This record gives sequence, structure tokens and C-alpha cells, in this order.
Amino acid sequence: MEKLKLEHLAPYLPYNLSLICTIDYTEVEMLSLSAKENLLNWYNKADQCDDWGEIDIFKPILRPLSDLDKHITINNETFKPIWKIQPIVRTTINEKLGISSCSGWVPFEMTTTILNKLFEWHFDVFGLIDKELAIDINSLDK
Repeated sequence: MEKLKLEHLAPYLPYNLSLICTIDYTEVEMLSLSAKENLLNWYNKADQCDDWGEIDIFKPILRPLSDLDKHITINNETFKPIWKIQPIVRTTINEKLGISSCSGWVPFEMTTTILNKLFEWHFDVFGLIDKELAIDINSLDK
């Protein structure tokens, strides 16, 4: 059985990722990670406290990639993520490469920009929802 790992969570660190603790089902926010001990530092807004716990007792709350073409709301802004990603692709290809259409490959700079946006918007880049290592944000009560 696959477990949640440090490398699954690390890219989300700058983006206030919420998680569910599988012991008491409280929602917490990830603060930091400890690679040496495989621990996660979390903050509980309701109790206004923070603590450490083993990474595998948490499940991140993520959006499935199928939500890329659905309206989502982040920081009181509602948008379709695909609409924000497409200009990155067009701008990078047109300005950086001097061509007008994608030729089947994606420049590294563009890939990292898109991935960072997906992490920022809490998309499930690693397929964790299907592996039952993350919670689909759409399955939670609002």
C-alpha cells in the first residue's frame, strides 16, 4: 500500500495547503515539513494551536485535474483554471520560442510555471485522490 510522502506535500508548502487528520478528522493547515523525521508541522485554526505529526496520518485536500475546466474560487476570485493556464502556454511559445503553435513539446520554463500554478490552486498533480491518499475538495461540505 502506497503512503503519503514528503515529496507529495513539499511543492504545496508555500500555498497554505489544508489537510484532514485521519485520527480525529480535524482540518488543519500545513506549516512545514521535517524530512529527517518524516513529520508535518500543522496549525489548527479552530483551536489556534500547532503541533507535529507523522505525514501518513494526514490527507491533503486537493482538487482533481478534471476541475481545470470548471469554475473555482480562490481568494474571492472565481475563474476557470484552464483560462489562466492557456495564456501561459501561448505567451511562452510565441515570445520565447518565436513560433505560433505547439510542436508537441513543452519548454521547461513553461512547465514549471504551470505546475506552480497547479500547486498554488491545490490541484492533485500526483494522482493522490485516486490512490486514496488525498481528499477531493468537491466531496467536502462547504
